[in-house]
Amino acid sequence: MWLMVGKQLTLRGFLANSHSDLRPEFVATASGWLRDGSLVARETVVEGRRSGGGAGSSIARRWR
Repeated sequence: MWLMVGKQLTLRGFLANSHSDLRPEFVATASGWLRDGSLVARETVVEGRRSGGGAGSSIARRWR
């Protein structure tokens, strides 16, 4: 993450609802990727407000 900041990179997302016309195509394509393992859904689950900082740093470590 700090490397991104140091290089002044811009990360921009989009709202999925802005492209709802593409949903059927995405579902068909992504379903195949999930089945064959080329797309892996990762998640971080923590409980309680006090665990929030640890969850944030856990997500940041994935971007290294």
